[in-house]
Amino acid sequence: MLYIVFVVDVIQYVPPSSNWTPPPPGWTPPQSDWSPHNVAWIPPENVWIPPPGWTPLASNGDSLPLQTCTPMEQLIEMGFADRGRNQQLLEKYGADMQRVIQELVEDANEWHNTRH
Repeated sequence: MLYIVFVVDVIQYVPPSSNWTPPPPGWTPPQSDWSPHNVAWIPPENVWIPPPGWTPLASNGDSLPLQTCTPMEQLIEMGFADRGRNQQLLEKYGADMQRVIQELVEDANEWHNTRH
């Protein structure tokens, strides 16, 4: 039988020494006579021009509604692409988008009844 023995010297860790001492009580850092050279700074005038197509935000951070497209275009952008159904509902509710969308969503929730 072969035995291997490792002999390891244990070295005791000695932290580095320091000659730092805390400042005496009542010590204050040296004072500087530096001051800004121009204390009457005025910010530059705002010359920002909004880019084309920029939409202003309401005070609560929401986009302000833009009435740049027709109710039919709005419905199509929302994913309601059945123009015939959209037109029927727009006429039925006098272009009241809230009621039209409500009925379209209710119809969408009943898709399983008409899928076959």
